[in-house]
Amino acid sequence: LSDWSSDVCSSDLGKVMKQMCMSLIEKSHKGYVSDLAFVPGTVKVDRKNDNFGKSEHFVTVSEDGWLCIWDTRNVSKEVLATNKGKPWIPFLNLQLFRLDGSPDLGISKILFEEKQTTTTLWAGSFEGELLMIDWAVRPTVKEGADPGDNEKQRAENVQIYYDQERNWRPVLSVERSQIGRAHV
Repeated sequence: LSDWSSDVCSSDLGKVMKQMCMSLIEKSHKGYVSDLAFVPGTVKVDRKNDNFGKSEHFVTVSEDGWLCIWDTRNVSKEVLATNKGKPWIPFLNLQLFRLDGSPDLGISKILFEEKQTTTTLWAGSFEGELLMIDWAVRPTVKEGADPGDNEKQRAENVQIYYDQERNWRPVLSVERSQIGRAHV
């Protein structure tokens, strides 16, 4: 987050942005962030705290295969002033996996519906796939494992997976069709 010393729309674009807080690379993305989108206020991200219809979380995705959900409720100037030097960490981190189990599913673009209430989003990958991702899916205990064991399977966050054999290029945009709203 940054703090502009004057209006962003001013004609003087030489203004210097002051750093307000930083995240640690160990706790967030290892690659560059390819897209950022605010979660609609109609979606409840935090099960313990109600958001009262406000959009208080945003999602970032990267070529590194991680999806991070960030909570903005504790990022005010007053809170930042009292927590100087304390890093900002994601509310939730998800490593996304391909259908074959490999953890290299880099996401280039994401899309939320305007008034959605589910914990899903549409995404386009760096290799041309179109995906629906549900961040609320949790890992399950492996078959035959003792329930007290900490051996967990990976979460199946990718719910729908469309691939295109002819396209191995990044998805540049994910949009809802204006002709038929049922089409992404």
